Amino acid sequence: MKGAQRAVNFVECVRGQAVGGCIRLAPWNGVSARGGLCGRNDVHPGVAADFNRRAEWLLRCGATPTFVFDGARLPAKDATAASRALRRAKAFADAEVGSDAEPCVADLRAAVKIEWGMVQLLIAALRTRGFQYVVAPYEADSQLVHLCNTGCIDAVITVDSDLVVLGAKTIYFRVNYYTGDAVVLHRKDLGSADEASNVEA
Repeated sequence: MKGAQRAVNFVECVRGQAVGGCIRLAPWNGVSARGGLCGRNDVHPGVAADFNRRAEWLLRCGATPTFVFDGARLPAKDATAASRALRRAKAFADAEVGSDAEPCVADLRAAVKIEWGMVQLLIAALRTRGFQYVVAPYEADSQLVHLCNTGCIDAVITVDSDLVVLGAKTIYFRVNYYTGDAVVLHRKDLGSADEASNVEA
């Protein structure tokens, strides 16, 4: 529901607060046409650099970040996981038969699977720098809502409107890590459950 969303300056809003964010590694930073795919358990320098840049930015904002990683796959999503595996395999096959000069970057991106070893490397980096992190039992979204609604964090940063339906108290969408512009949604400002399900993230 657009009426419940407000454009804000993220930096001004979160100074002194604890904020949580879901960490889903961005595979498009880990592939290139000429370089191909990273090793099975490697984090591409572009992924690590982007991750560190955002983490440090949150600190400069005066916020205390908590990073939440997805845990085990939900059994109910086995069929979805199998479908995604097939799409990745097809994308990799398409990349192999691409141009002689260089494979299609879009296909390489679509073929990437985030391995647990990649996540472990980032967790090790978080520990080294003293950042707080949580590995959710299953999906990070539900864990973020729990942390927010129990007072462990004050707000959630996300691009996923599922957190509205799950009932997070305060959510920041479309955070611009250069300008500080963002859109905030407070659960108390929402109308009925039907209206909440129509929010645009």
